[in-house]
Amino acid sequence: MLSPQPAATKVQRSPWALAGWSCLFTMLGFPVHEAAHALVYFLNGTEFIMTLNRVLPEQETVVGLLAGPLSSLVLAWLGLWAAASGKLPPAAGLGVAFGQVFHRPFLHIGMLFFGLTENDEAMAADLLGLPHAALIIPSFLLYTATLILTARQMRAAGYSYSALLSVFVAVAAGVATVLYLDYVIFGV
Repeated sequence: MLSPQPAATKVQRSPWALAGWSCLFTMLGFPVHEAAHALVYFLNGTEFIMTLNRVLPEQETVVGLLAGPLSSLVLAWLGLWAAASGKLPPAAGLGVAFGQVFHRPFLHIGMLFFGLTENDEAMAADLLGLPHAALIIPSFLLYTATLILTARQMRAAGYSYSALLSVFVAVAAGVATVLYLDYVIFGV
């Protein structure tokens, strides 16, 4: 007599590799974001000073200010593509994406509701003579949609949604590390 096949059980991946990659790519994402600002200013012939968390040009431009957020989104989308296509292991590709987008919606909320105006979208809106919300809300929507897409891809890769907690802590640790190193190295 044939014995029934046992039901396949879905294996849950451990969140620790995902959290580690997310922390690493959060820390690496900051200088990449700032390098995008710096590249625009360099190509325009504008003098600037760059640290891990900021670029201080002689003259800010809208394109220079928005280059950082756009580069972070592109890097997140590349991470999603690399994870989906198998070019990177899921934890690494998703870590790239989480490292770029997990903290930004919270920053956007701070910009909108708590007056954090020293950020790229708010300063670009000032240069354009627009209300801050005119650039912050579309940016918030793009980053939040990318975050949701990343979480869905994380789930499809075998991680539980509870892994988002460890990823959130890892991203927060990455942000805190960059801010601390920026202060220690550059004094700002």
